Amino acid sequence: MKTVKLSLETAYEIKCEQLNDFNSSVFRDVYNNASVIIQEIIEKNRILEQKKMDQMQYDEQIYNMIAFLGGRGSGKSSVLASYCNFLKEFYKNSLFEHDLEGREKLDEEQEVLLKAGKERVSFVVLKTIDATMLENDEKILGVILSRMLDELEKRVDKRESGGDKEERAALIREIQSDIGNSYQYMHHKREKEEEEAPVMMVKALSNSWNLREKFKKMVEKFNRFFTYEYIGYERRGGRENYLVIPIDDIDMNVEKCWEMLEMLRKYLMVPKVILLLTFNFEQLDLVCRNHYCQQMFNKYGITPTELSQQKTIIDLTREYTEKVIP
Repeated sequence: MKTVKLSLETAYEIKCEQLNDFNSSVFRDVYNNASVIIQEIIEKNRILEQKKMDQMQYDEQIYNMIAFLGGRGSGKSSVLASYCNFLKEFYKNSLFEHDLEGREKLDEEQEVLLKAGKERVSFVVLKTIDATMLENDEKILGVILSRMLDELEKRVDKRESGGDKEERAALIREIQSDIGNSYQYMHHKREKEEEEAPVMMVKALSNSWNLREKFKKMVEKFNRFFTYEYIGYERRGGRENYLVIPIDDIDMNVEKCWEMLEMLRKYLMVPKVILLLTFNFEQLDLVCRNHYCQQMFNKYGITPTELSQQKTIIDLTREYTEKVIP
């Protein structure tokens, strides 16, 4: 029988739990479920990679979101911080046994994931994005690109010397250039309105696909850069690296919540990326319903108040949230 420790002294502060605390944490099941989903995402990526090698037809969209749900003060931000820390230290932790004297043996979910890490998996975790801090003209994808650049620059001065130093330096310059180009591409103005609507629709679809492809290739280079890492134990070369993007309180930015979800769905459901989100599901559901109400109001001139009670809006919202966050 496991013992769960509760501390009321810092009930409303973010607390970062360590791996050895997971078994005695009130969020123990949440950590275990997250690790199960991570394993599923890794397996999906491996299947996709095998299909590419076998030149088989495949869908490159990866359902890669892990959601930590709860109301205000429920502890979901602490869970996000704790799990991000676990993934940051993942590679190091995977090299050691965790049932040493004085430590509890970890749950099976964590042990299995750590075993995968010991074999060939590692993660690079970006600094957590607070969705409530985005300015009106900021895009979530732009913030993510900025975080990726920050992560690269942090590592540049920590490089070891070696024969592949020039190759790494060239790769850094290439990624930096890609990030800058993608940022400009994302903010590129739409074509003038005098163009015919069908032409504009085709261009919009093309732009979405191009930006998705740009980001996917950039992630490949970014992850390749981190396979050069030394972390004091052994070389990461030849390992599977995953880019982890944590976003806190996405539902609290009501004006941009829908836009952020759409950007994540369109551009970031790509191989070797894992998205960690926190939100209150009821709030997110309400934002999505309001979006569909507004869309219907603009198109058909029916008031949102009348539409919000209709089954169509509820069904659209459910289908969308199930598609984005399965």
